[in-house]
Amino acid sequence: MEYRIIDISMLNEMAQLFIESFNCEPWLESWTEETAVKRLEHRIKSETSYGICAYINDNLFGFILGNFEQFCDRMEFVIQELAVRNSMRGQKIGSKLITEFEKRLRNKGVENITLLTIKGNMTEHFYQKNGFNSKEKIVFMNKKL
Repeated sequence: MEYRIIDISMLNEMAQLFIESFNCEPWLESWTEETAVKRLEHRIKSETSYGICAYINDNLFGFILGNFEQFCDRMEFVIQELAVRNSMRGQKIGSKLITEFEKRLRNKGVENITLLTIKGNMTEHFYQKNGFNSKEKIVFMNKKL
């Protein structure tokens, strides 16, 4: 597997993978090419953006993307997107991606990684088996307007 640092030239192929990944189980969202490009473009162009793509034989199989964030006296990283090609799920692509990403973040002085995900076996369990813990004192809240 080859890892490449994300740049704007990767936007369209990332958007296609994003749509494939998040429009099926367990998310069942309704991303279009236009909305996926808008979301990822915004994230990639952010001043504190950082991420990597995983390629096998020049084919994109996954990516992880987010932002550096200052917290008190340390640098943290917020994972905003992680996607793996559906046909490659269960083959440790996501775990390898996280392992490589954590190594790179450590080299950049990052001491903590945070993320939000939906509860359930496919998502929460995936992150737990990769060393993430659910926080009892934190709750994600939402209000529709």
